[in-house]
Amino acid sequence: MDLKFPKQFNKEKPKAEIPAEVKQAAQAAFEKEPIKEMEHEKLKQDVLQEIEGQSVKKSVPAPVKKPKGIEPTLAKTKEVIEIEHILEKDLKNVYFKLKEADKVTFKQKGEETAIKIEQILQKTKVKTKEIFKLIMEWLKVIPGINRLFIKQEAKIKTAEIMKLKK
Repeated sequence: MDLKFPKQFNKEKPKAEIPAEVKQAAQAAFEKEPIKEMEHEKLKQDVLQEIEGQSVKKSVPAPVKKPKGIEPTLAKTKEVIEIEHILEKDLKNVYFKLKEADKVTFKQKGEETAIKIEQILQKTKVKTKEIFKLIMEWLKVIPGINRLFIKQEAKIKTAEIMKLKK
């Protein structure tokens, strides 16, 4: 049984071939200065669009801001995850009421705080005040929240984190 499709489905656009000169120039540029994979894909798409005759917008991706003093880690340690669970305890309702921009900053600041707390806990002499201050700074990110609530939550969370050390 032979199926026949309408002519409109049989028309395939031939794929544009990248000239050898363009390939060589791109390879030479890549070898001189390696670029990130995401930028490489963007450049590849731009070249293909240029060949096909479409207009190309030249855009440079915005640089990603890294948190100060903390190197990004690929995998979180067990201790950091436990600290994050303690920090997020009883704050889910508050988190879901935040705006999207505030959620991102709150989450990012919370992750930074958890990492700093872990570093403090690894020291021989742990200062509870440092942990308390870090948690206070993190909770102050929440807009329009009562200072007494912040202090109370910080004290509770500090006590629970100190139990981890023991």
